Amino acid sequence: MDMTPMVDVAFLLLTFFMLTAVFSQPLAMEINLPPPDSGDIEMAESNVLQIRVDKDSKLYWGFGNDVPTATTMQEIGTVLRQNANRNDKTVTVLKVSRESEYVTAIDLLDEFEVADVTRFAISPLTPQDAALMQQAQTSTGG
Repeated sequence: MDMTPMVDVAFLLLTFFMLTAVFSQPLAMEINLPPPDSGDIEMAESNVLQIRVDKDSKLYWGFGNDVPTATTMQEIGTVLRQNANRNDKTVTVLKVSRESEYVTAIDLLDEFEVADVTRFAISPLTPQDAALMQQAQTSTGG
C-alpha cells in the first residue's frame, strides 16, 4: 500500500491548523516590586489616593486619611482618570480586605491599566481603614 498520499494529507492538515490557529499572548500586568532594603518613603497625604475595598467588595476612595467617598466599580474609572494622575507625585494605594472577593482586586488592577495609573501600591486593609469606611457609611446613611 502506498503511504505517500497519507503523509501529504497529514502535512497539509498540520500546516492548515498551524496557520489558522489563534496565537494569543498571555494577559499579564507587570508589577515591579521595590527592593527589600528600600525603607520607608515619606509622602504628603494629599498625594496619596487611597482606593479601599471592604469585606463586601464595596469601594471607597479618598486622599490621605480623610473620610472616604463610596463609589461603584462603574464609577471608579472616572475617579481614577480625574485624580490618579493629577500631578507627578500622586500615588494610588489599593487597600483590599482579605475577606473581599478576589475578582474585585483584579478588576481594579484592570481599571488602573485602562486609566493609565502607573504609580500605585497594593496594601492590606488596616483597622484604621475599616473605621474610616464605617464612618463613611454612617455619614451617607448606608
